Amino acid sequence: MEAKHSKVEQICDAIRLGLQKGRYRPGIRIDPAPLTQKYRTSLTPVRSAFYCLCSDGVLEAHGRAGYRAPLPTEVSLRGQYNWMEFLLIQACNLTPADSEPAGGPAFNRRGVDAVLLTRQLFDVIASGTQWPDLSREARLASDRLAPARHIERPFCKDALEELADINRLWLKRDLPRLRQALFEYHQRRRELVPRIVAVMARHAAKQDGPKQ
Repeated sequence: MEAKHSKVEQICDAIRLGLQKGRYRPGIRIDPAPLTQKYRTSLTPVRSAFYCLCSDGVLEAHGRAGYRAPLPTEVSLRGQYNWMEFLLIQACNLTPADSEPAGGPAFNRRGVDAVLLTRQLFDVIASGTQWPDLSREARLASDRLAPARHIERPFCKDALEELADINRLWLKRDLPRLRQALFEYHQRRRELVPRIVAVMARHAAKQDGPKQ
């Protein structure tokens, strides 16, 4: 039973990472066959992983059409950015100004992935409150936003500089300016929502399956 549970967790993590890296695009069916082959397992653990991710809002079930990352509307995607911002602002409000900063992600590595870096940084900020529920919600929000973050990259050429500034304010515990920086970060992406949704819709219309 434990081995089976571990396999389900591994597959969940693999799908989350695939979303972060843009391998699974919104509105496009996720083929379970490569996952069964990679993890040398039957369809049962793969389906269990799909069920878990559906309950978290990361995937959607479409009957015989299978499972896929949700294809958001402009309203729903804007709401996801709002929710992510709200959670991070709450984290700032709950973080003592004199607390010791936890270690953040590495910004000085060559070829760093802005999407993965965003998730790591926001996870660190949310975890600074010592409120597990808030941290969990922030991780789920990042999972749901992963496809949008992947698509937004060409529109945000200075994303790494934005994140580095947010990280610097977090490490300094300059919470008022950090709240403002988080608002500006998300406001910029809210303005990009129509373009992001349009790209997602084009991808879904052109492709029958994700890149494996």
